[in-house]
Order: sequence, then structure tokens, then C-alpha cells
Amino acid sequence: MKSLIPWKKHEERQVGFRKGANHTLDSFHRYVDEQFQSFLNEMDLSDGPGWMPSLNLESSFPVGFEVSETDDAFEVRAELPGMDEKDISIVLDEERLTISGEKTEEGKRKKRNVHYNEIRYGAFHRSFPLPAGIDREQTRAEFKKGVLTLTLPRTAEAREQRKVIPIQTA
Repeated sequence: MKSLIPWKKHEERQVGFRKGANHTLDSFHRYVDEQFQSFLNEMDLSDGPGWMPSLNLESSFPVGFEVSETDDAFEVRAELPGMDEKDISIVLDEERLTISGEKTEEGKRKKRNVHYNEIRYGAFHRSFPLPAGIDREQTRAEFKKGVLTLTLPRTAEAREQRKVIPIQTA
């Protein structure tokens, strides 16, 4: 039975995507990987654009974040099921908000023979650059039913400077 994807020995595979007329799926995959890696190498991953989270490629525990805003405040929510507030660290400095933590496996469970496991354990670390006009003294954090909610209120000055621009139709 013939294969739909042409197979060549490792030595015979093309080195780059644009070389030669015969482009294999393998060379395309390699080309995309090289381009993506080049893109990541050029980026400063420690800081995102504006009020966006920085990328964290070293996190071993996936955490879902949601960042939203109202006229009065920014809100950051994180889903942290199975964690306690003592396992979470929140640091607010001049330029960024950093949330980190670790979900560890209980000692009793480590000694069991597990046959199937989709529960994830590990550490996470996310940083969000802060926009101007945050009232740091009024920032609050609440942890309820595995959801961390941070409220970062705007200063009175920042609320006054905010302007909504109407769109006119032609």
C-alpha cells in the first residue's frame, strides 16, 4: 500500500522550504518552526505590548487568565482550581502585576498506583504590564471557589482623562 506522504531518508530530506521544486510536508514543518523560533528570539518576552500579559513559556501548570476593564477599574481573573490562597503570590510593583503559585500533589496520593491521571500539578508565573493611572492603595484580591479576582481601580485623575470618541457615519 502506498503512502500519501512521500518518505525520504533523513539525509535526503530538503534543508529549507524554498529550496528545490519538490516541497515535502517535512520541509514545510521545519520552515515554520524556524520562522516561529526566529520570531520568538527577536521578541522581548519579559514585557507584553501595553496592557497585555507577557508570554510565559516555562509554566508547567496551565492557568486561564481574563483581563477586563470598566470605566472605574481593571479586573484580572485567574482560574486556579485545587489551589489555596496560601499557594498564590501576588506582587504589584511600579511597572507590572505578577501572579505566581504552585499546585503540589498531596503526599498520600504520591504513594498510590495511579492508572489514569489528567490532573496537572506544577508552578505558574504570569506578569502583566500595568497601565498608567492605577490606584495601588485600593487594589484588592479575592479568592473564591478556585477563582482569583484582582480589582485594580483607576485613580480619579485617570477616570477624568478617559474619553470615549463617537464614530460618525458618512
